[in-house]
Amino acid sequence: MNSHFEREISIRRERYGISCKTESDSIGSKQIPAEALLWGSVLRGAENFHITGAKLHPNLSTVWRPLKSFCVEQPSGGRIDKSICDAICQACDEIMAGQFHDQFICDAIRGSRHHSHMNANEVIANRAIEILGGTKGDYSVVHPNDHVNRAQSTNDVIPTAGKITTINCCRPAVKELQRLEKSLAAKEKEFDSVVKMGRTQMQDAVPIRLGQEFGAYRSVVARDLKTVQRADALSVQHQHGRHRHWHLPQRQPGLWVHCCHWGRSPACPWSKPTTWWMPPSM
Repeated sequence: MNSHFEREISIRRERYGISCKTESDSIGSKQIPAEALLWGSVLRGAENFHITGAKLHPNLSTVWRPLKSFCVEQPSGGRIDKSICDAICQACDEIMAGQFHDQFICDAIRGSRHHSHMNANEVIANRAIEILGGTKGDYSVVHPNDHVNRAQSTNDVIPTAGKITTINCCRPAVKELQRLEKSLAAKEKEFDSVVKMGRTQMQDAVPIRLGQEFGAYRSVVARDLKTVQRADALSVQHQHGRHRHWHLPQRQPGLWVHCCHWGRSPACPWSKPTTWWMPPSM
Protein backbone atom coordinates (compact mmCIF):
# COMPACT_ATOMS: atom_id res chain seq x y z
CA MET A 1 0.00 0.00 0.00
CA ASN A 2 1.27 3.46 -0.83
CA SER A 3 2.25 5.67 2.07
CA HIS A 4 0.41 8.82 3.11
CA PHE A 5 3.04 10.98 1.40
CA GLU A 6 3.05 8.93 -1.79
CA ARG A 7 -0.75 9.23 -2.03
CA GLU A 8 -0.48 12.98 -1.46
CA ILE A 9 2.15 13.29 -4.17
CA SER A 10 -0.02 11.26 -6.57
CA ILE A 11 -3.03 13.50 -5.87
CA ARG A 12 -0.99 16.67 -6.38
CA ARG A 13 0.47 15.29 -9.62
CA GLU A 14 -2.96 14.41 -11.03
CA ARG A 15 -4.79 17.51 -9.80
CA TYR A 16 -2.18 20.20 -10.39
CA GLY A 17 0.08 18.59 -12.96
CA ILE A 18 3.08 18.69 -10.65
CA SER A 19 6.06 16.85 -12.09
CA CYS A 20 8.03 14.40 -9.99
CA LYS A 21 11.59 13.12 -9.96
CA THR A 22 13.09 9.85 -8.81
CA GLU A 23 15.67 9.92 -6.01
CA SER A 24 17.63 6.76 -5.26
CA ASP A 25 19.77 5.65 -2.35
CA SER A 26 21.14 2.38 -0.99
CA ILE A 27 17.65 1.26 0.11
CA GLY A 28 15.70 2.01 -3.03
CA SER A 29 14.02 4.71 -5.10
CA LYS A 30 11.37 7.29 -4.16
CA GLN A 31 9.20 9.62 -6.19
CA ILE A 32 9.25 13.18 -4.87
CA PRO A 33 7.99 16.49 -6.33
CA ALA A 34 10.51 18.04 -8.71
CA GLU A 35 10.39 21.34 -6.82
CA ALA A 36 11.19 19.70 -3.48
CA LEU A 37 14.44 20.63 -1.74
CA LEU A 38 14.77 17.30 0.03
CA TRP A 39 15.95 13.81 -0.83
CA GLY A 40 14.23 10.44 -0.78
CA SER A 41 15.75 9.44 2.55
CA VAL A 42 13.94 12.24 4.38
CA LEU A 43 10.66 11.32 2.68
CA ARG A 44 11.19 7.73 3.79
CA GLY A 45 11.82 8.88 7.36
CA ALA A 46 8.67 11.02 7.31
CA GLU A 47 6.70 8.02 6.09
CA ASN A 48 8.06 5.71 8.78
CA PHE A 49 7.22 8.16 11.58
CA HIS A 50 3.99 9.76 10.40
CA ILE A 51 2.48 9.75 13.90
CA THR A 52 0.75 13.06 14.68
CA GLY A 53 0.97 15.12 11.49
CA ALA A 54 2.33 18.01 13.59
CA LYS A 55 5.39 19.79 12.24
CA LEU A 56 8.38 20.98 14.25
CA HIS A 57 8.12 24.43 15.84
CA PRO A 58 8.82 27.07 13.16
CA ASN A 59 11.26 28.86 15.48
CA LEU A 60 13.54 25.86 15.12
CA SER A 61 14.39 27.10 11.63
CA THR A 62 16.15 30.14 13.12
CA VAL A 63 18.92 28.03 14.66
CA TRP A 64 20.30 26.46 11.46
CA ARG A 65 22.08 29.68 10.48
CA PRO A 66 24.38 29.81 13.52
CA LEU A 67 24.85 26.06 13.83
CA LYS A 68 25.68 25.47 10.16
CA SER A 69 27.44 28.73 9.33
CA PHE A 70 29.70 28.41 12.37
CA CYS A 71 30.66 24.98 11.08
CA VAL A 72 31.47 25.89 7.47
CA GLU A 73 33.06 29.27 8.25
CA GLN A 74 35.77 27.74 10.44
CA PRO A 75 39.26 27.43 8.90
CA SER A 76 39.26 24.06 7.20
CA GLY A 77 42.54 23.86 5.37
CA GLY A 78 40.89 24.74 2.04
CA ARG A 79 38.48 21.82 2.22
CA ILE A 80 35.38 23.95 1.53
CA ASP A 81 35.38 26.58 -1.18
CA LYS A 82 34.31 30.05 -0.04
CA SER A 83 31.56 30.18 -2.64
CA ILE A 84 30.03 27.02 -1.12
CA CYS A 85 30.28 28.52 2.38
CA ASP A 86 28.56 31.71 1.21
CA ALA A 87 25.81 29.74 -0.53
CA ILE A 88 25.16 27.63 2.59
CA CYS A 89 24.98 30.75 4.76
CA GLN A 90 22.62 32.46 2.30
CA ALA A 91 20.37 29.39 2.25
CA CYS A 92 20.26 29.42 6.07
CA ASP A 93 19.44 33.13 6.04
CA GLU A 94 16.52 32.52 3.68
CA ILE A 95 15.18 29.73 5.90
CA MET A 96 15.58 31.97 8.95
CA ALA A 97 13.60 34.68 7.10
CA GLY A 98 10.65 32.28 6.76
CA GLN A 99 11.19 30.67 3.37
CA PHE A 100 11.01 26.94 2.60
CA HIS A 101 9.32 26.00 5.89
CA ASP A 102 7.03 23.72 3.88
CA GLN A 103 10.09 21.63 3.02
CA PHE A 104 10.49 20.51 6.63
CA ILE A 105 8.14 17.53 6.60
CA CYS A 106 9.25 15.35 9.52
CA ASP A 107 6.76 14.69 12.30
CA ALA A 108 7.41 16.44 15.60
CA ILE A 109 6.83 13.16 17.47
CA ARG A 110 8.94 10.42 15.96
CA GLY A 111 11.31 7.60 16.75
CA SER A 112 14.42 9.30 15.39
CA ARG A 113 15.66 12.88 15.42
CA HIS A 114 18.21 12.10 12.68
CA HIS A 115 15.57 12.59 9.98
CA SER A 116 14.90 16.15 11.13
CA HIS A 117 18.61 16.95 11.08
CA MET A 118 19.07 15.47 7.62
CA ASN A 119 15.91 17.25 6.50
CA ALA A 120 17.63 20.54 7.34
CA ASN A 121 20.93 19.46 5.75
CA GLU A 122 19.22 18.47 2.50
CA VAL A 123 17.06 21.59 2.24
CA ILE A 124 20.10 23.80 2.89
CA ALA A 125 22.25 21.84 0.43
CA ASN A 126 19.68 21.90 -2.39
CA ARG A 127 19.00 25.59 -1.94
CA ALA A 128 22.76 26.27 -1.91
CA ILE A 129 23.04 24.31 -5.17
CA GLU A 130 20.38 26.55 -6.73
CA ILE A 131 22.20 29.67 -5.49
CA LEU A 132 25.38 28.44 -7.19
CA GLY A 133 23.48 27.88 -10.44
CA GLY A 134 23.25 24.10 -10.21
CA THR A 135 20.35 21.67 -10.38
CA LYS A 136 18.64 20.39 -7.24
CA GLY A 137 19.94 16.95 -6.36
CA ASP A 138 23.37 17.45 -7.95
CA TYR A 139 25.31 16.84 -4.77
CA SER A 140 28.63 17.11 -6.57
CA VAL A 141 28.10 20.88 -6.17
CA VAL A 142 27.04 20.96 -2.50
CA HIS A 143 26.65 17.77 -0.50
CA PRO A 144 24.26 17.66 2.49
CA ASN A 145 26.62 15.48 4.50
CA ASP A 146 30.13 16.48 3.39
CA HIS A 147 29.51 20.23 3.17
CA VAL A 148 26.45 21.16 5.24
CA ASN A 149 26.63 18.59 8.02
CA ARG A 150 30.42 18.90 8.12
CA ALA A 151 31.21 16.25 10.78
CA GLN A 152 28.37 17.37 13.06
CA SER A 153 26.47 14.75 15.05
CA THR A 154 22.69 14.72 15.33
CA ASN A 155 23.15 13.72 18.97
CA ASP A 156 24.73 17.13 19.52
CA VAL A 157 23.01 19.34 16.97
CA ILE A 158 19.36 18.54 17.69
CA PRO A 159 19.57 18.90 21.53
CA THR A 160 21.48 22.17 21.07
CA ALA A 161 18.98 23.39 18.47
CA GLY A 162 16.10 22.49 20.79
CA LYS A 163 17.62 24.33 23.74
CA ILE A 164 18.35 27.45 21.69
CA THR A 165 14.80 27.39 20.32
CA THR A 166 13.41 27.05 23.84
CA ILE A 167 15.47 30.01 25.03
CA ASN A 168 14.34 32.08 22.05
CA CYS A 169 10.72 31.28 22.99
CA CYS A 170 11.15 32.34 26.62
CA ARG A 171 10.39 36.02 26.19
CA PRO A 172 7.24 35.55 24.11
CA ALA A 173 6.15 32.91 26.64
CA VAL A 174 6.73 35.32 29.53
CA LYS A 175 4.46 37.91 27.91
CA GLU A 176 1.67 35.39 27.33
CA LEU A 177 1.97 33.92 30.84
CA GLN A 178 1.76 37.42 32.31
CA ARG A 179 -1.45 38.02 30.33
CA LEU A 180 -2.86 34.70 31.54
CA GLU A 181 -1.95 35.43 35.16
CA LYS A 182 -3.62 38.83 34.95
CA SER A 183 -6.77 37.33 33.44
CA LEU A 184 -6.96 34.59 36.10
CA ALA A 185 -6.45 37.21 38.84
CA ALA A 186 -9.43 39.18 37.46
CA LYS A 187 -11.61 36.04 37.45
CA GLU A 188 -10.44 35.25 40.99
CA LYS A 189 -11.97 38.52 42.16
CA GLU A 190 -15.03 38.28 39.91
CA PHE A 191 -15.98 34.80 41.16
CA ASP A 192 -15.08 35.34 44.81
CA SER A 193 -18.73 35.39 45.89
CA VAL A 194 -19.67 32.23 43.97
CA VAL A 195 -19.81 29.15 46.21
CA LYS A 196 -19.38 25.69 44.72
CA MET A 197 -18.96 22.17 45.96
CA GLY A 198 -15.37 21.14 46.48
CA ARG A 199 -14.09 17.84 45.17
CA THR A 200 -11.69 15.30 46.64
CA GLN A 201 -10.84 12.77 43.95
CA MET A 202 -14.24 11.21 43.06
CA GLN A 203 -16.19 12.49 46.06
CA ASP A 204 -17.75 15.75 47.16
CA ALA A 205 -15.82 17.80 49.73
CA VAL A 206 -16.47 20.94 51.74
CA PRO A 207 -17.71 23.94 49.76
CA ILE A 208 -15.21 26.43 48.35
CA ARG A 209 -15.50 29.71 46.51
CA LEU A 210 -15.05 29.62 42.75
CA GLY A 211 -12.72 32.56 43.19
CA GLN A 212 -10.47 30.34 45.33
CA GLU A 213 -10.29 27.82 42.51
CA PHE A 214 -9.24 30.45 40.00
CA GLY A 215 -6.80 31.77 42.58
CA ALA A 216 -5.17 28.34 42.63
CA TYR A 217 -4.89 28.43 38.82
CA ARG A 218 -3.33 31.90 39.06
CA SER A 219 -0.77 30.81 41.65
CA VAL A 220 0.35 27.86 39.50
CA VAL A 221 0.78 30.10 36.45
CA ALA A 222 2.68 32.64 38.58
CA ARG A 223 5.01 29.91 39.81
CA ASP A 224 5.72 28.66 36.29
CA LEU A 225 6.17 32.23 35.07
CA LYS A 226 9.00 32.70 37.56
CA THR A 227 10.59 29.46 36.34
CA VAL A 228 10.56 30.67 32.72
CA GLN A 229 11.93 34.06 33.77
CA ARG A 230 14.78 32.41 35.68
CA ALA A 231 15.62 30.25 32.67
CA ASP A 232 15.73 33.30 30.44
CA ALA A 233 17.89 35.18 32.97
CA LEU A 234 20.38 32.31 33.14
CA SER A 235 20.66 32.24 29.37
CA VAL A 236 21.74 35.89 29.22
CA GLN A 237 24.43 35.79 31.91
CA HIS A 238 27.10 35.86 29.18
CA GLN A 239 25.11 38.02 26.80
CA HIS A 240 27.00 40.69 24.84
CA GLY A 241 24.62 43.12 23.17
CA ARG A 242 22.10 40.79 21.60
CA HIS A 243 24.53 37.92 21.09
CA ARG A 244 24.56 34.82 23.25
CA HIS A 245 27.00 31.94 23.50
CA TRP A 246 26.43 28.22 23.54
CA HIS A 247 28.94 25.40 23.63
CA LEU A 248 28.04 22.73 21.11
CA PRO A 249 29.31 19.52 22.74
CA GLN A 250 30.89 16.62 20.90
CA ARG A 251 30.03 13.28 22.45
CA GLN A 252 29.55 11.13 19.38
CA PRO A 253 32.42 8.68 18.67
CA GLY A 254 34.02 9.10 15.25
CA LEU A 255 33.42 12.82 14.82
CA TRP A 256 37.14 13.45 14.44
CA VAL A 257 37.40 11.33 11.30
CA HIS A 258 36.87 14.52 9.23
CA CYS A 259 38.69 16.93 11.52
CA CYS A 260 40.50 20.09 10.61
CA HIS A 261 44.26 20.14 10.48
CA TRP A 262 44.55 21.27 14.12
CA GLY A 263 42.83 18.10 15.32
CA ARG A 264 39.42 19.43 16.28
CA SER A 265 36.13 19.02 14.52
CA PRO A 266 35.08 21.97 12.33
CA ALA A 267 31.62 21.60 13.84
CA CYS A 268 32.73 23.30 17.05
CA PRO A 269 36.29 23.71 18.29
CA TRP A 270 36.08 23.34 22.05
CA SER A 271 37.92 26.60 22.65
CA LYS A 272 35.25 28.59 20.82
CA PRO A 273 31.57 28.76 21.80
CA THR A 274 28.85 28.84 19.21
CA THR A 275 27.31 32.31 18.94
CA TRP A 276 23.80 32.92 17.73
CA TRP A 277 21.84 36.06 17.12
CA MET A 278 18.63 36.83 18.96
CA PRO A 279 16.22 38.68 16.65
CA PRO A 280 14.97 41.99 18.13
CA SER A 281 11.38 40.71 18.08
CA MET A 282 12.15 37.84 20.41
